[in-house]
Amino acid sequence: MKFVIRDRVPDMEKKLKRVFKNEIVVGVTEETAPRENEKITNAVIGDIQDHGNEEKNIPKRPFLGTGVESVKYDIGLCLAQALKASLSDKPFRNWLERAGEIGAKGVQDFIKAGNFESLKKSTLAKRRARGNYSTAPLIDTGKLLGSITYDVRKKK
Repeated sequence: MKFVIRDRVPDMEKKLKRVFKNEIVVGVTEETAPRENEKITNAVIGDIQDHGNEEKNIPKRPFLGTGVESVKYDIGLCLAQALKASLSDKPFRNWLERAGEIGAKGVQDFIKAGNFESLKKSTLAKRRARGNYSTAPLIDTGKLLGSITYDVRKKK
């Protein structure tokens, strides 16, 4: 009796690397960053809100990483399916897209939940003067919330 031993590890590595050559970016993309007729972009506003700005007395309201973290289990399931599909020589990008969708929705839902430091009385007064009676931090015009999206792209 003759045994044939084949090393299939290199083939598996190649199939897995197809997935790992991609990255999923969740947040404000280049396409959603601009704000019509405004100098400051959604990306800059998001960064200020996420990290705070001591000079302008704006507290940290971390929403991006925390929002993605809140749906990490579902993202992980999608990534596992992407790897499984790649190992079976099946299309996998749809699973990466789904993971991005889940991440973006997780961030949006986290913002909507509003579990952040309350707005200052002066900020609320400015909002009311413009006819906005919302007390929700991070949601004033809805432009930042609407700019949260994802992108699946090749790693650089």
